[in-house]
Amino acid sequence: LPEDGFAQGSRVGEPATDTGTFAWRIEGWRVLLEDQDGVVERLFGRAEGAGFERRGGGQTVEQNPHNFYLEILLSQGIIGLGLFLALIAVTFSALSRRSRAEPTGDATMLLILLAAQLVWWLTWGPGLEQGLLFGVFAAAAITPAGLGSGADVDDPEPAVPAARAQLATSSRNA
Repeated sequence: LPEDGFAQGSRVGEPATDTGTFAWRIEGWRVLLEDQDGVVERLFGRAEGAGFERRGGGQTVEQNPHNFYLEILLSQGIIGLGLFLALIAVTFSALSRRSRAEPTGDATMLLILLAAQLVWWLTWGPGLEQGLLFGVFAAAAITPAGLGSGADVDDPEPAVPAARAQLATSSRNA
């Protein structure tokens, strides 16, 4: 690699003129990944505040990598990314099961929105509203009857034990 870190003719060093190209992002991702320093940084990520600075085309580029998964990998390491992907997989799986059981329910809509959000994160990071939306996905995935369960908030009996008791009763009657 040249001294500036980018291949000859790279457009990564030209963020003010053309940051929308796919090649610009891929080149930036490559440089950021190659810049990881050692096993500890790969496992646990960079020190907080290390940023995404890289040199290219005679300029310093300090923009985020425009890929949320790579952002997590760089800041939280393989372990952090693995935990995040596990959370996504559990949420997606639970919503998928619920969606198959009730194809026209809330879970199907949330599953579609979650899939769209997962694709969006390939090219950008989430904003506050997407973080809140992901919380809704996760809550719907772990709530026994989904978002429309009709459970009384003031009910002193927690929803999960009540659902388990109902399942046990219905399986004994079957």
